[in-house]
Amino acid sequence: MANTKIPNVNLSTSVNTWRTRFNQLLDSVGEVNSMTTTAGPVALAINELDSDLFGSGGGRAKTGLATTAKNIQDAINELDSDIGARPHTTLTTTAKTLTAAINEHETDIGNMTLTGLVATNLSAALRELRVDIGDVGASGVSLSTTATDLAAAINELDSDIGARPHTTLTTIAKTLTGAINELDSSIGAEPSATLTTTAKTLTAAINELKSSVDLLGDSAGGSVGSVFAQIGDLSALTTSTQSSLVAAINELDSDKVDKINITGASVGSGTAVPVITFNAQGQITSATTTQITGISSIAYRDSADSASVLVITTPSGQVFKQTIHMNKKVGKTSDLNTVADSSIVASINELDRRLPDIYDNSGTLINI
Repeated sequence: MANTKIPNVNLSTSVNTWRTRFNQLLDSVGEVNSMTTTAGPVALAINELDSDLFGSGGGRAKTGLATTAKNIQDAINELDSDIGARPHTTLTTTAKTLTAAINEHETDIGNMTLTGLVATNLSAALRELRVDIGDVGASGVSLSTTATDLAAAINELDSDIGARPHTTLTTIAKTLTGAINELDSSIGAEPSATLTTTAKTLTAAINELKSSVDLLGDSAGGSVGSVFAQIGDLSALTTSTQSSLVAAINELDSDKVDKINITGASVGSGTAVPVITFNAQGQITSATTTQITGISSIAYRDSADSASVLVITTPSGQVFKQTIHMNKKVGKTSDLNTVADSSIVASINELDRRLPDIYDNSGTLINI
Protein backbone atom coordinates (compact mmCIF):
# COMPACT_ATOMS: atom_id res chain seq x y z
CA MET A 1 0.00 0.00 0.00
CA ALA A 2 1.44 3.34 -1.00
CA ASN A 3 2.25 5.85 1.69
CA THR A 4 -0.35 8.62 1.26
CA LYS A 5 1.87 11.09 3.14
CA ILE A 6 4.49 11.01 0.42
CA PRO A 7 3.29 13.39 -2.32
CA ASN A 8 3.33 12.41 -5.98
CA VAL A 9 4.57 14.90 -8.60
CA ASN A 10 5.15 14.75 -12.34
CA LEU A 11 6.16 17.09 -15.20
CA SER A 12 2.69 18.51 -15.50
CA THR A 13 2.55 19.49 -11.82
CA SER A 14 2.62 23.22 -11.30
CA VAL A 15 5.41 24.87 -9.38
CA ASN A 16 3.08 25.83 -6.54
CA THR A 17 1.90 22.20 -6.28
CA TRP A 18 5.57 21.13 -6.30
CA ARG A 19 6.20 23.51 -3.42
CA THR A 20 3.23 22.25 -1.43
CA ARG A 21 3.98 18.58 -1.99
CA PHE A 22 7.70 19.07 -1.21
CA ASN A 23 6.80 20.66 2.10
CA GLN A 24 4.50 17.69 2.75
CA LEU A 25 7.48 15.40 2.10
CA LEU A 26 9.61 17.32 4.54
CA ASP A 27 6.89 17.06 7.17
CA SER A 28 6.66 13.31 6.56
CA VAL A 29 10.45 12.82 6.93
CA GLY A 30 10.84 15.09 9.95
CA GLU A 31 13.86 17.05 11.21
CA VAL A 32 16.91 15.20 9.87
CA ASN A 33 19.29 17.04 12.23
CA SER A 34 17.51 15.54 15.23
CA MET A 35 18.26 11.90 14.23
CA THR A 36 20.52 10.07 16.79
CA THR A 37 21.95 7.66 14.22
CA THR A 38 25.49 8.03 12.98
CA ALA A 39 24.26 8.20 9.40
CA GLY A 40 22.71 11.53 8.33
CA PRO A 41 20.64 10.66 5.28
CA VAL A 42 17.34 8.96 5.98
CA ALA A 43 18.07 5.89 3.88
CA LEU A 44 21.48 5.35 5.51
CA ALA A 45 20.00 5.92 8.96
CA ILE A 46 17.36 3.28 8.25
CA ASN A 47 20.06 0.86 7.09
CA GLU A 48 22.04 1.59 10.24
CA LEU A 49 19.04 0.75 12.41
CA ASP A 50 18.41 -2.38 10.34
CA SER A 51 22.02 -3.45 10.90
CA ASP A 52 21.71 -2.74 14.64
CA LEU A 53 18.58 -4.85 14.82
CA PHE A 54 19.63 -7.82 12.70
CA GLY A 55 23.38 -7.56 12.36
CA SER A 56 25.59 -6.67 9.46
CA GLY A 57 23.61 -6.53 6.24
CA GLY A 58 20.27 -6.24 8.05
CA GLY A 59 17.52 -8.80 7.99
CA ARG A 60 13.86 -9.54 8.39
CA ALA A 61 12.19 -9.72 11.78
CA LYS A 62 9.85 -12.40 10.61
CA THR A 63 12.66 -14.83 9.77
CA GLY A 64 15.49 -13.56 12.04
CA LEU A 65 13.75 -13.29 15.42
CA ALA A 66 14.05 -16.35 17.70
CA THR A 67 11.00 -15.31 19.71
CA THR A 68 7.55 -16.68 19.02
CA ALA A 69 6.47 -13.20 17.97
CA LYS A 70 7.86 -12.20 14.60
CA ASN A 71 7.59 -8.44 14.77
CA ILE A 72 9.68 -6.08 16.86
CA GLN A 73 6.93 -4.80 19.13
CA ASP A 74 5.47 -8.21 19.95
CA ALA A 75 8.95 -9.72 20.36
CA ILE A 76 9.87 -7.00 22.85
CA ASN A 77 6.64 -7.58 24.77
CA GLU A 78 7.37 -11.33 24.78
CA LEU A 79 10.84 -10.76 26.22
CA ASP A 80 9.41 -8.27 28.74
CA SER A 81 7.01 -10.95 29.91
CA ASP A 82 9.83 -13.51 30.17
CA ILE A 83 12.02 -11.08 32.14
CA GLY A 84 9.27 -10.14 34.56
CA ALA A 85 8.48 -6.95 36.42
CA ARG A 86 10.60 -3.89 35.89
CA PRO A 87 14.20 -4.96 36.75
CA HIS A 88 15.33 -1.54 37.88
CA THR A 89 12.80 -1.65 40.72
CA THR A 90 12.58 -5.37 41.50
CA LEU A 91 16.17 -6.65 41.17
CA THR A 92 17.72 -7.29 44.64
CA THR A 93 21.25 -6.91 43.27
CA THR A 94 23.11 -3.64 43.62
CA ALA A 95 23.07 -3.36 39.84
CA LYS A 96 19.65 -2.53 38.34
CA THR A 97 20.17 -3.60 34.73
CA LEU A 98 20.14 -7.17 33.47
CA THR A 99 23.69 -7.12 32.16
CA ALA A 100 25.16 -5.45 35.26
CA ALA A 101 23.15 -7.71 37.58
CA ILE A 102 24.36 -10.83 35.76
CA ASN A 103 27.95 -9.55 35.94
CA GLU A 104 27.47 -8.90 39.66
CA HIS A 105 26.35 -12.49 40.20
CA GLU A 106 29.23 -13.72 38.05
CA THR A 107 31.66 -11.92 40.37
CA ASP A 108 29.95 -13.39 43.44
CA ILE A 109 30.00 -16.92 41.98
CA GLY A 110 33.65 -16.80 40.94
CA ASN A 111 35.43 -18.37 38.01
CA MET A 112 33.50 -21.67 38.12
CA THR A 113 36.65 -23.69 38.84
CA LEU A 114 35.03 -26.56 40.75
CA THR A 115 38.16 -28.26 42.12
CA GLY A 116 37.71 -31.88 43.14
CA LEU A 117 34.20 -32.17 41.69
CA VAL A 118 33.05 -34.07 38.65
CA ALA A 119 30.25 -31.55 38.05
CA THR A 120 30.94 -28.56 35.79
CA ASN A 121 27.99 -26.33 36.72
CA LEU A 122 26.69 -25.01 40.01
CA SER A 123 23.47 -26.98 40.12
CA ALA A 124 25.19 -30.30 39.46
CA ALA A 125 28.02 -29.37 41.86
CA LEU A 126 25.54 -28.67 44.67
CA ARG A 127 23.81 -31.98 44.09
CA GLU A 128 27.17 -33.76 44.09
CA LEU A 129 28.15 -32.11 47.37
CA ARG A 130 24.81 -32.96 48.93
CA VAL A 131 25.36 -36.63 48.08
CA ASP A 132 28.88 -36.46 49.58
CA ILE A 133 27.70 -34.67 52.74
CA GLY A 134 24.52 -36.66 53.25
CA ASP A 135 21.10 -35.62 54.51
CA VAL A 136 21.66 -32.75 56.95
CA GLY A 137 18.33 -30.99 56.48
CA ALA A 138 16.17 -29.71 59.30
CA SER A 139 15.03 -33.27 59.96
CA GLY A 140 18.58 -34.24 60.81
CA VAL A 141 18.03 -37.71 59.41
CA SER A 142 21.68 -38.75 59.18
CA LEU A 143 23.23 -36.53 61.88
CA SER A 144 23.42 -38.14 65.32
CA THR A 145 24.24 -34.80 66.95
CA THR A 146 21.61 -32.63 68.58
CA ALA A 147 22.37 -29.96 65.99
CA THR A 148 20.81 -30.45 62.54
CA ASP A 149 23.13 -28.34 60.38
CA LEU A 150 26.81 -28.82 59.65
CA ALA A 151 28.19 -25.71 61.38
CA ALA A 152 26.23 -26.30 64.60
CA ALA A 153 27.03 -30.05 64.51
CA ILE A 154 30.76 -29.36 64.11
CA ASN A 155 30.67 -26.89 67.01
CA GLU A 156 28.82 -29.48 69.10
CA LEU A 157 31.47 -32.11 68.37
CA ASP A 158 34.26 -29.58 69.03
CA SER A 159 32.73 -28.88 72.44
CA ASP A 160 32.47 -32.62 73.17
CA ILE A 161 36.10 -33.23 72.13
CA GLY A 162 37.44 -30.36 74.22
CA ALA A 163 40.42 -28.05 73.78
CA ARG A 164 42.50 -28.25 70.60
CA PRO A 165 43.80 -31.85 70.52
CA HIS A 166 47.02 -31.04 68.61
CA THR A 167 48.18 -28.83 71.50
CA THR A 168 46.58 -30.50 74.55
CA LEU A 169 46.91 -34.24 73.87
CA THR A 170 49.67 -35.77 76.02
CA THR A 171 50.13 -38.65 73.60
CA ILE A 172 52.87 -38.55 70.96
CA ALA A 173 50.18 -38.55 68.26
CA LYS A 174 48.33 -35.24 67.98
CA THR A 175 45.22 -36.35 66.08
CA LEU A 176 42.25 -38.17 67.61
CA THR A 177 42.67 -41.25 65.42
CA GLY A 178 46.43 -41.37 65.97
CA ALA A 179 46.05 -40.85 69.74
CA ILE A 180 43.39 -43.57 70.03
CA ASN A 181 45.57 -46.01 68.04
CA GLU A 182 48.53 -45.11 70.25
CA LEU A 183 46.53 -45.81 73.43
CA ASP A 184 45.16 -49.01 71.91
CA SER A 185 48.72 -50.16 71.22
CA SER A 186 49.77 -49.23 74.78
CA ILE A 187 46.80 -51.05 76.32
CA GLY A 188 47.48 -54.16 74.28
CA ALA A 189 45.19 -56.91 73.09
CA GLU A 190 41.44 -56.80 73.74
CA PRO A 191 41.21 -56.30 77.55
CA SER A 192 38.03 -58.33 77.90
CA ALA A 193 39.88 -61.36 76.56
CA THR A 194 43.32 -60.84 78.13
CA LEU A 195 42.71 -59.29 81.58
CA THR A 196 43.38 -61.82 84.35
CA THR A 197 41.27 -59.85 86.81
CA THR A 198 37.67 -60.78 87.46
CA ALA A 199 36.62 -57.47 85.91
CA LYS A 200 36.97 -57.29 82.12
CA THR A 201 36.99 -53.53 81.56
CA LEU A 202 39.93 -51.25 82.34
CA THR A 203 38.08 -49.09 84.86
CA ALA A 204 36.60 -52.04 86.72
CA ALA A 205 39.94 -53.92 86.63
CA ILE A 206 41.81 -50.92 88.03
CA ASN A 207 39.22 -50.57 90.81
CA GLU A 208 39.61 -54.28 91.55
CA LEU A 209 43.39 -53.92 91.81
CA LYS A 210 42.95 -50.79 93.95
CA SER A 211 40.92 -52.82 96.44
CA SER A 212 43.66 -55.47 96.51
CA VAL A 213 46.33 -52.82 97.04
CA ASP A 214 44.35 -51.30 99.91
CA LEU A 215 44.11 -54.74 101.53
CA LEU A 216 47.87 -55.17 101.10
CA GLY A 217 48.49 -51.86 102.82
CA ASP A 218 46.19 -52.81 105.71
CA SER A 219 47.96 -56.14 106.19
CA ALA A 220 51.33 -54.34 106.25
CA GLY A 221 50.12 -52.10 109.05
CA GLY A 222 50.04 -48.95 106.96
CA SER A 223 49.65 -47.60 103.46
CA VAL A 224 51.24 -49.20 100.42
CA GLY A 225 53.33 -46.05 100.15
CA SER A 226 54.88 -46.73 103.56
CA VAL A 227 55.70 -50.28 102.44
CA PHE A 228 57.52 -48.94 99.37
CA ALA A 229 59.30 -46.38 101.57
CA GLN A 230 60.63 -49.22 103.73
CA ILE A 231 61.78 -51.15 100.66
CA GLY A 232 63.61 -48.13 99.20
CA ASP A 233 64.46 -47.05 95.67
CA LEU A 234 65.33 -50.01 93.45
CA SER A 235 67.57 -47.79 91.31
CA ALA A 236 69.83 -47.36 94.37
CA LEU A 237 70.69 -51.11 94.38
CA THR A 238 74.39 -51.69 93.73
CA THR A 239 73.70 -55.05 92.11
CA SER A 240 73.74 -55.36 88.34
CA THR A 241 70.07 -56.36 88.41
CA GLN A 242 67.76 -53.58 89.65
CA SER A 243 64.39 -54.72 88.32
CA SER A 244 63.23 -56.20 91.64
CA LEU A 245 64.41 -57.22 95.09
CA VAL A 246 64.05 -60.89 94.23
CA ALA A 247 66.28 -60.50 91.16
CA ALA A 248 68.92 -58.61 93.17
CA ILE A 249 68.90 -61.26 95.94
CA ASN A 250 69.22 -64.04 93.37
CA GLU A 251 72.19 -62.24 91.82
CA LEU A 252 73.93 -62.08 95.21
CA ASP A 253 73.08 -65.72 95.87
CA SER A 254 74.47 -67.00 92.56
CA ASP A 255 77.21 -64.56 91.60
CA LYS A 256 78.61 -63.39 94.95
CA VAL A 257 77.95 -65.60 97.97
CA ASP A 258 78.62 -68.88 96.20
CA LYS A 259 82.12 -67.70 95.27
CA ILE A 260 83.19 -67.31 98.92
CA ASN A 261 84.71 -70.72 99.57
CA ILE A 262 87.66 -70.48 101.97
CA THR A 263 88.83 -73.69 103.66
CA GLY A 264 91.38 -74.14 106.44
CA ALA A 265 91.98 -72.32 109.71
CA SER A 266 94.61 -69.94 108.34
CA VAL A 267 96.19 -68.81 105.13
CA GLY A 268 99.94 -68.18 104.77
CA SER A 269 103.15 -69.26 106.55
CA GLY A 270 106.75 -68.22 107.18
CA THR A 271 107.61 -68.90 103.57
CA ALA A 272 104.23 -68.12 101.93
CA VAL A 273 102.13 -64.94 102.03
CA PRO A 274 98.34 -64.95 101.48
CA VAL A 275 96.84 -63.67 98.19
CA ILE A 276 93.23 -62.57 98.81
CA THR A 277 90.69 -61.57 96.06
CA PHE A 278 87.80 -59.18 96.85
CA ASN A 279 84.64 -58.38 94.82
CA ALA A 280 83.10 -54.93 94.27
CA GLN A 281 81.16 -55.25 97.52
CA GLY A 282 84.32 -55.85 99.57
CA GLN A 283 83.64 -59.57 100.02
CA ILE A 284 86.43 -62.16 99.83
CA THR A 285 85.90 -64.38 96.81
CA SER A 286 89.14 -66.39 97.05
CA ALA A 287 92.29 -66.82 99.23
CA THR A 288 95.53 -68.44 98.06
CA THR A 289 99.25 -68.19 98.95
CA THR A 290 102.46 -67.43 97.11
CA GLN A 291 105.94 -68.60 98.16
CA ILE A 292 108.66 -66.09 99.20
CA THR A 293 112.45 -66.67 99.62
CA GLY A 294 112.82 -64.74 102.91
CA ILE A 295 115.99 -63.48 104.71
CA SER A 296 117.67 -65.28 107.60
CA SER A 297 120.53 -62.77 108.26
CA ILE A 298 122.13 -59.51 107.11
CA ALA A 299 125.84 -58.67 107.73
CA TYR A 300 127.96 -55.64 106.93
CA ARG A 301 131.67 -56.25 106.68
CA ASP A 302 133.77 -53.10 106.91
CA SER A 303 137.15 -53.07 105.19
CA ALA A 304 140.27 -50.99 105.74
CA ASP A 305 140.62 -50.44 102.03
CA SER A 306 137.24 -48.70 101.97
CA ALA A 307 135.65 -51.60 100.07
CA SER A 308 132.94 -52.84 102.43
CA VAL A 309 130.62 -55.81 101.72
CA LEU A 310 126.84 -56.20 102.47
CA VAL A 311 125.98 -59.92 102.95
CA ILE A 312 122.33 -61.26 102.88
CA THR A 313 121.64 -64.91 103.73
CA THR A 314 118.30 -66.71 103.05
CA PRO A 315 116.80 -69.64 105.06
CA SER A 316 117.65 -71.93 102.19
CA GLY A 317 121.35 -71.12 102.59
CA GLN A 318 121.67 -68.78 99.65
CA VAL A 319 124.14 -65.92 100.21
CA PHE A 320 123.94 -62.59 98.36
CA LYS A 321 126.93 -60.23 98.57
CA GLN A 322 127.15 -56.66 97.43
CA THR A 323 130.49 -54.74 97.54
CA ILE A 324 130.14 -51.12 98.65
CA HIS A 325 133.13 -48.90 97.66
CA MET A 326 133.80 -45.98 99.99
CA ASN A 327 135.76 -42.90 98.83
CA LYS A 328 139.30 -43.20 100.23
CA LYS A 329 139.54 -39.44 100.67
CA VAL A 330 136.67 -39.59 103.16
CA GLY A 331 138.17 -42.38 105.24
CA LYS A 332 136.53 -44.48 107.90
CA THR A 333 134.39 -42.93 110.65
CA SER A 334 136.24 -45.04 113.22
CA ASP A 335 139.33 -42.93 112.54
CA LEU A 336 137.57 -39.66 113.55
CA ASN A 337 139.18 -37.94 116.61
CA THR A 338 135.90 -36.26 117.61
CA VAL A 339 133.81 -37.72 120.38
CA ALA A 340 130.96 -38.07 117.88
CA ASP A 341 132.20 -40.58 115.30
CA SER A 342 129.01 -42.30 114.22
CA SER A 343 128.94 -40.25 111.03
CA ILE A 344 130.74 -37.42 109.34
CA VAL A 345 127.73 -35.15 109.87
CA ALA A 346 127.77 -35.77 113.62
CA SER A 347 131.52 -35.05 113.77
CA ILE A 348 131.11 -31.75 111.84
CA ASN A 349 128.28 -30.67 114.13
CA GLU A 350 130.50 -31.32 117.17
CA LEU A 351 133.28 -29.17 115.75
CA ASP A 352 130.77 -26.39 114.94
CA ARG A 353 129.68 -26.30 118.58
CA ARG A 354 133.24 -26.22 119.81
CA LEU A 355 134.53 -23.41 117.54
CA PRO A 356 134.25 -19.85 118.96
CA ASP A 357 132.71 -16.92 117.00
CA ILE A 358 135.33 -15.12 114.87
CA TYR A 359 134.87 -11.48 113.80
CA ASP A 360 136.86 -9.33 111.33
CA ASN A 361 138.21 -5.80 112.00
CA SER A 362 134.83 -4.28 111.21
CA GLY A 363 133.08 -6.50 113.74
CA THR A 364 131.38 -8.74 111.16
CA LEU A 365 130.96 -12.40 112.13
CA ILE A 366 132.88 -14.38 109.51
CA ASN A 367 132.46 -18.00 110.62
CA ILE A 368 128.67 -18.28 110.19
